Amino acid sequence: MFNVLKSDFLAARYLAFKALSEKLSDSGFYSDTLDYAIYGVAPSMLSLAQRACIDVLDKIAVATTELLVIPGPQENVYFSNRWLVAKKGQPLAWDTAIRSQIETGNTAVLALAELSLDIREDGALHQKKAYRHASTHRFTVLHDIGCKPSRPSDCVEHCNLSDFKSHLIESLQLARAAIIYFVEMISIREAAHKRGKELVGVMNVPSHHWIRGDAQETSPLSDHF
Repeated sequence: MFNVLKSDFLAARYLAFKALSEKLSDSGFYSDTLDYAIYGVAPSMLSLAQRACIDVLDKIAVATTELLVIPGPQENVYFSNRWLVAKKGQPLAWDTAIRSQIETGNTAVLALAELSLDIREDGALHQKKAYRHASTHRFTVLHDIGCKPSRPSDCVEHCNLSDFKSHLIESLQLARAAIIYFVEMISIREAAHKRGKELVGVMNVPSHHWIRGDAQETSPLSDHF
């Protein structure tokens, strides 16, 4: 799971870097909509990168569910509802498994929960999630001048290119921070097991690149994330 989290984040970062720093070749031909909208591979790569960043957050929630053996249907697990649960007519409360981690001093869980509050509808980072939903379930169109469509539609989200780039960079920073907190959560949890004198197994994990015959990889052991 962590390999996929890491590679998904690096793929999002790579797409963003390419779209932000290079003039990309494009085999498509696009009609102009006369509203300063931009179309092509580059804006689509920006949108895909931003979407992938928020997808990483939901995968962290699923990985946490697996790690802590939290029951329930996996298809209903999202980053925004994993840490705190809302029951009808009641304020937000900690999920039972999450609360037990906090009670043992796992501060990284608190950090992840705070991020989840930030992307909720009234949170400071909610716009990142809103852009992800728009590009996934509707259409996102970027404009290099202004942000006024030629024909308004509830099916299309319009955004200024400069603003979207800023949100993308912040989304990359958000996803990176969440991955770091996730790793720290595991580290604190394992340390607590050792302090409690529970049986903890240790294994040397081989490098995937070495196993696959990457000539640049000299060590058979993966000693870094």
